[in-house]
Amino acid sequence: MPDADESDDDLPVVCVFGSVNVDHVFRCASALPRAGETVGDATHERAPGGKGANQACAAARTASDDDRDRVRDPSDDPVARRGVRVEFVGCVGADDDEYSLAALRDAGVGTERVRKCEDGATGTACVLVDANGENCIAVAPGVNARVNGDDVPRCDVLCAQCEVPARENTRAIARARELNPDVRVMLNYAPASAVDWGLILSASTVCVNETELAVLRDAHAARGGAARSKNLGVKESDCFLN
Repeated sequence: MPDADESDDDLPVVCVFGSVNVDHVFRCASALPRAGETVGDATHERAPGGKGANQACAAARTASDDDRDRVRDPSDDPVARRGVRVEFVGCVGADDDEYSLAALRDAGVGTERVRKCEDGATGTACVLVDANGENCIAVAPGVNARVNGDDVPRCDVLCAQCEVPARENTRAIARARELNPDVRVMLNYAPASAVDWGLILSASTVCVNETELAVLRDAHAARGGAARSKNLGVKESDCFLN
């Protein structure tokens, strides 16, 4: 637990810069529909989502009192000992009606730097899931395309993903390092479509799944690197599978 005389302003800050989506999840009782096919056995639910918002909620919940209390020896873990303050930077549309913001706040995420764009729509994702848990996803980014990296505050850790424009991720990283040269940058390179090596090389830690890792390996091999290189040319960085 944080000390009684320690305010939130004294806590380490994790800033998550990224996307907010409203997910429409269709769970198919059997298989996913093929091209041109309609499947009529699905259930539907709406859920708050977006890689950025999900990451912020996960960070805040990890640093919650309940999780800290479960740490066997909090003295060995600075997060467990002191906690962190999680701030989210992103955009929602006029259609959000506090749905996405409420989900962030309920998880303990600061939303003061979330901009509401009155002339645009919140990002939306259509998620189809089959009986085995396999899925396919289509995303309409909406106002996620309007995020501004200059909105990032001083922080100790900056988390970013690729559901927002790469140029704004680059700007966010530059801004975070301008405010704190020791900031650690964690980049979830997902979705991995166009490979931006400048963005990848600017991260302290790169997190990918197996599909994204294959995309990066192929791109690395195409530019003359070893296809099986463990760090893909990301010097002094870590690459984790998620």
